[in-house]
Amino acid sequence: MDHASRVLPAVLATAIRQAPLTPEKVAFAWRAAGGAAIARVTEVTLADGGVLKVQAQDPQWAKEVHRLRHDLVRQLEPWLGSGVVAKIEIAGGAARRPGRTSPGASS
Repeated sequence: MDHASRVLPAVLATAIRQAPLTPEKVAFAWRAAGGAAIARVTEVTLADGGVLKVQAQDPQWAKEVHRLRHDLVRQLEPWLGSGVVAKIEIAGGAARRPGRTSPGASS
């Protein structure tokens, strides 16, 4: 089982990387790279030139994604392929969506 737990993510990443580039694939890769918390409070769109546009629910989350942006680009590569995402552009909205929380907020 230990061998499978090490091999399975690499096999899955290879299969996903070879699939056509769709908005759903980008969203899946974003969740895998950033984790559930970041995926829950952001929306992503892959634009021309390898620019991943990230819309954060608020400025606090935008700041967190900005801080992690270089790591996130590297973590997207196994899922999307090298160079698919060249950079991340972040925008943080002032309006909050219902049921969403900011980093460090208690629930």
